[in-house]
Amino acid sequence: MQQNNIVDQLRRFYDTDSSRYRDAQWFSSNAAQTLYWATQSLILKELQVNRQHRVLEIGCGPGTWTKILLSKEVEIEAVDLSPGMIQQAREYVADQRIVFRQGDFLKLDFQVQGYDRILSVRVLEYFLDKKAVMEKCFQLLKPGGWMVFITKSTSPIWKYRGLILNLLRKIGFWQAENFMNVPAEKGYDKLFWQDLISAKEAYYLVREIGFENCRVLPVLIRLPIVSLGLSEIPILRGKAADRYLEFSRRLTDKINNNRRYQPSLSAIYFSESYAIIAQRPNI
Repeated sequence: MQQNNIVDQLRRFYDTDSSRYRDAQWFSSNAAQTLYWATQSLILKELQVNRQHRVLEIGCGPGTWTKILLSKEVEIEAVDLSPGMIQQAREYVADQRIVFRQGDFLKLDFQVQGYDRILSVRVLEYFLDKKAVMEKCFQLLKPGGWMVFITKSTSPIWKYRGLILNLLRKIGFWQAENFMNVPAEKGYDKLFWQDLISAKEAYYLVREIGFENCRVLPVLIRLPIVSLGLSEIPILRGKAADRYLEFSRRLTDKINNNRRYQPSLSAIYFSESYAIIAQRPNI
């Protein structure tokens, strides 16, 4: 499939999905909220923004992370492919320190070496040419600047959980809960498209381009077994599910906060998403 066709599909999908995306993705259940707080914690710890920084956010969506960045009093340029998402973001985060731009990141013009930080959450999987994305980020970062990309993992545990759940439904299990958190109204779900990249591939890609101090970190280490989660096999319910989510959050924090330890791919294998963190050399 050509990138132009993908861009058109995704724009139409997220225009339709824009009004519900923030709540559905990040606040619709305890599982979603735990992922939200884990993602926020990782962003703030790894991006380390301050009020002198100029930040580029790629794929701002409805402004979920734009608002978090704004709390640090930084200057932000926020880009998204979907006009619907940009409108949601403008309404959610109205501030003169933010410049919103609608369009394809790879086709938009930016100030070369104009940004201290680049953030992108759950967007890399929508680019066919990931090398082009990372090369452009390298050009846009100031020397010494950092980028944090969070993207879905290729873990079979998470990637194929929907197929397993659908099979269990067909034989009579869990008919009334844990449906995919993407409505199929008017068939717009067929516009959805993703191309995942493994943590190992992403790590060597950014190093090849010239980034240094490269790391990959899991966002939240757990299994998709929580009732009312996002298309998960609902083994754990109620208080048991809440305790498991809290344990997962603390375990992930302990691993990620240990700077002497580079999480192995086995840790990321059990995470629904992971972060690529890299710095442009300070020369």
